[in-house]
Amino acid sequence: MPRRGEKVKRNKNAKTPKKEGFQSGSHSLNPDRPKTHAGQRDRATIKRLLMYKNSKPQRNDKGVIVKPAPFQGRVPSGTQSRVEPNRKWFGNTRVVGQGALQTFQDELGRFGWDLSQFLERRQTSQ
Repeated sequence: MPRRGEKVKRNKNAKTPKKEGFQSGSHSLNPDRPKTHAGQRDRATIKRLLMYKNSKPQRNDKGVIVKPAPFQGRVPSGTQSRVEPNRKWFGNTRVVGQGALQTFQDELGRFGWDLSQFLERRQTSQ
């Protein structure tokens, strides 16, 4: 029996491989379990709950990631990741036209690009 805090070494050959496909058993987190009563979790709910449960990557004794977390992809070093922009992100924005921007730059240029003087002047004139 190992002491508290000690790691247990397991025989890697005794490890049974994970079964693919249909899983027998009646655990509540088994999506392939038989339907016995109404109100059971459906397959989508079980997959979502398992996604929350298995949110960490598996690491070996040295801390190197052996199996990445679900939805944690591995990309080769040096590749650039990109999130594709979505139109709904930019729907509730205000856009300044070129004419208004040019007049603002001209007004600001008269004050030597000193924004504090420009704002004081505008607030006193209003």
